[in-house]
Amino acid sequence: MRLPPERPGREAYQESKQEVTGKHSAEFPNMAQRAVMQYLSLDDWKIAARLPIPASELMLSRIRDYGWIEIRGEKQHTAIKLTSAGLKAMRSGHLKLSAGL
Repeated sequence: MRLPPERPGREAYQESKQEVTGKHSAEFPNMAQRAVMQYLSLDDWKIAARLPIPASELMLSRIRDYGWIEIRGEKQHTAIKLTSAGLKAMRSGHLKLSAGL
């Protein structure tokens, strides 16, 4: 009796997904993060609500957690600024693609 070829199960899927979004996911910005960071500068604070592209509170929080931006203020007065680590990540030439792509 011949068995059908083995298809990857849920565990293999989770492992491959972890490779894409795992421990190295903060090394390179994704396209949306890079777009926000390109608008910022090292010297000046920018009002987050006035960014030319939509940036959710969650996205800004993640970028801050990666050390790429600084955040000060609250709500509509939240200001953000690029850090030297953010500039380095943005200029790395690498782009992290989302797992869904």
